[in-house]
Amino acid sequence: MKDELILKDDFSCDRTAGAVIGTPASSGQKRLGVDVEKVLGIDNGALRISPLIEAGFGRAVIAYGPFPRREGLAFSVLVLNGHNTAQAEPLLETFRERLFLWLRGSEDEPKSHRVTTWLASGRVRRTLRQFRWWWRTAKGSCPVPPLDENLAVGWFPADIVQDPRLEGNPFVMHALGPENGELWTGGKGSRTRPLRGVQNLPLYLVSVLRAGGAVYYVSSIDGALGFTPYPSFRPVAVEQGTFPEELYLGIQQSVLGQIGWRIDSRIKAVRAAYLEGYGSWFAGAQAADRLAGDEDLDGVEAEAGGAWRIFGNHEMGILSPVSPPGLIHAVARQGRDERARVGLVWRFSDEFNHWRMELGDRACEIISVEEGERRVLAAAGVPGPGGARTRRLQVLDDGRRMMAYVDGEPVAERWIDDTRLGGMSGAGIILGGCGHEKRAITFFEAHPRSVEMPGVLSMESPWLRKGVQVVVADDFEGGPGDLEDRMTMVGCRRWSRVMGSGVMETTGDGSARIRGSVDDPCPGRTAYCVGWETPDFADLEAAIVPPGTERGQKQQSTAGFLLYQDPENFMALNVWRADSYGGASISSFFKIGGFEDLYDAVWTNVGDRVYYGRPSRLRVCCDGERYIAFVDDEPVLYRAFRDVYADAEKLRIRKVGLLANWEFGNDTGSRFGQFRARI
Repeated sequence: MKDELILKDDFSCDRTAGAVIGTPASSGQKRLGVDVEKVLGIDNGALRISPLIEAGFGRAVIAYGPFPRREGLAFSVLVLNGHNTAQAEPLLETFRERLFLWLRGSEDEPKSHRVTTWLASGRVRRTLRQFRWWWRTAKGSCPVPPLDENLAVGWFPADIVQDPRLEGNPFVMHALGPENGELWTGGKGSRTRPLRGVQNLPLYLVSVLRAGGAVYYVSSIDGALGFTPYPSFRPVAVEQGTFPEELYLGIQQSVLGQIGWRIDSRIKAVRAAYLEGYGSWFAGAQAADRLAGDEDLDGVEAEAGGAWRIFGNHEMGILSPVSPPGLIHAVARQGRDERARVGLVWRFSDEFNHWRMELGDRACEIISVEEGERRVLAAAGVPGPGGARTRRLQVLDDGRRMMAYVDGEPVAERWIDDTRLGGMSGAGIILGGCGHEKRAITFFEAHPRSVEMPGVLSMESPWLRKGVQVVVADDFEGGPGDLEDRMTMVGCRRWSRVMGSGVMETTGDGSARIRGSVDDPCPGRTAYCVGWETPDFADLEAAIVPPGTERGQKQQSTAGFLLYQDPENFMALNVWRADSYGGASISSFFKIGGFEDLYDAVWTNVGDRVYYGRPSRLRVCCDGERYIAFVDDEPVLYRAFRDVYADAEKLRIRKVGLLANWEFGNDTGSRFGQFRARI
C-alpha cells in the first residue's frame, strides 16, 4: 500500500462567521459539524474560531469524514489554540465594573477619546458581542459551569459528539493555570497526560491508527519545551484498543480566552491520509516484543530491535535500538507486595549505569543508577492492585528531559532535567522480583525520539526569523541618571521617552531600572525608545529582573519592549509578575488604528520562568505581521497580527525600546540589562 492523501484543507477561500459548515474543503469534501453561535469563519488562510458566549463542547465543531477504519489511517492538524489555559469561569467583577475597566483602558487616555476611537475602529460589533459574553459570565449573573478542557482534535464515532472527553480518541488541551496548558491524548479509558506547560505556539498534531490502537505525535517551533521542531515529530503516547469501523476527524472548541479576554483560535491546515507501514501492533517502534512466551529471554529475538540480553541476576531484559528511545510503553501486572517490582529501563549503558522506573504495590519511582548507586529522583503513590491488575507504563525522554507515567498519569509534577547517559540507546524491562508471576511485562515497545512524517501530511513550516546582526546595544554602563538623551554603546542611538511620565534610569552598576517602588510605583505606561531604520523587522532582547525576592512582598513587574510605528499604532510586549497569581506571564497588547482594547491582549502563562529578583532574558522577534517571544531562548508566545484582527495593516517599526507597561497595576522597580536590537 502506498501513502494516499484522502483529505486536504488549507482554508484558502474566505468565509464569513457562521458560513463555514457545509462548504467544501480544499480537496472537495464537505465540511461537517455545527456552529451554534456562528463563531467559525475563514480569513487570511486559516479557520478562525471566536469565543463562545455559552461555553461547552458540541457547540463549535468542524469535522470531516467518515473514513473507513484501517491500519495507517492518519490525520495531521496545524492549530494555534487561542489560549492553552482557557477556562470557563465567572468574571471577578460585575458587568458594570467590567465595563468601567474596559472604558478606562490602560489609563493613559481620556475616556471620551477612547469611546470616539472605538466607534471609528470598525470593531464595534466585535466588542458588543464581548459585552454579551461579559453579561452572561459576570459576577452575580447566572452560574458558569466550570470547564478546564478547551480544545479537542481527534478521531470520533460521529461528526458531532457532545463531549469529546468521553467519546472518541482525541488530543485534548487542559488548562493548567500558571503553567499554561497540558496536552492529553487518547480516549476516556486510556488517557495519557504526556505534556504539561505547553505554551501558546503553533502545534502540529498527528494520530496514526495501527493494528489494535494508535500512536500520537506532536511538533512545534524549534526550542518549544516538550516538542521537536517541525518537520520532525515526537511520539508522545500510544493507545491500545479498538476503534469504530468508520471514523470522523473532528475539531472542537469549548472555551476561549480567560476571565473575559478574547483570544481566537486559528486552524491553519488539516490533512488525512492512509500511510503504509502501520500494519503491526507495534508500528512506529524501533524495538518491540509482545513477550507472550514463558521461555528464558536471554538471546531470544524480539519482534523488532534484535535479541534480548539479560543483566543483573536476571533482573533486567535489554534491547538495543538503533537510536536512543524517546517513547517507551509497556503493559505491566502489578505485584502483590513491595518486593515484586516491575518497570522499564532506558539510557542503559550497563547494569551499573542506566535509568529505570520501578512499580511496586503502592508506589512508582524514577531512579538513576550511576556507578551502581541508586538515586530516587521522583516518586508517586499508586493505588494497590486489589487483585490482578494491569498498568500502562510509559517513559518520555528527549535526551535532556524525561518523565515516567503510570496509567497515563505523570510520576512527577515537573520534567526531570538530566542529560546523564542521554546518548545511550539501550532500553528494556525490569522482569519482576519475588512474589511475582512470570512475564510481568508484556507489549513492550520503544519509539525513536523523533520521526519524519510522510509527504502527504506535510504542511507549511511555522514562521521563525531571528536577527543575526546587532545594530543597537546598551549595557547601561556609567553613572546613574535618566535614560533621556543617553547614547547607546553600539549604534550611537539616542534614548528618548516616547510615552508616559515615568522614569527609566541607569543605576551606576551596569543596569537600567524603572523608577518605582511598592509605595510609589511607576505612574502608568512609560517607554524609552531609539530610532529604528528597518521597519519590516526587529529582534529585541534584554535581561529583565523583577523587583523583590519572593512572593508576598507586593512587588510587580510589567517590564518589556515597545515596537512603535506612531502614537496610533504600536505593540507592547512585557513580562507580568505579581502576587495576585501563582505564576508569571508574557503579555502582548496592541494599539492599531488609534484604538487599544486591553481585552484583546494575547498572553501565555510561563510559571516560574520569570521570578522575583532573578534575571530572565526576554526576547521578541517581529516582522510587522507576526511576532514570537522567548524566555531564556525558549519560545513561549506566537501570533500574527491578523490572528488578532483580521484586517490589521502591517506594523511599520519606526522606534524600538524599553517599556514599563500598565497591566492592571504598575511596575515597582524592574531592572534591565544587556539590551540588544538585531536585524
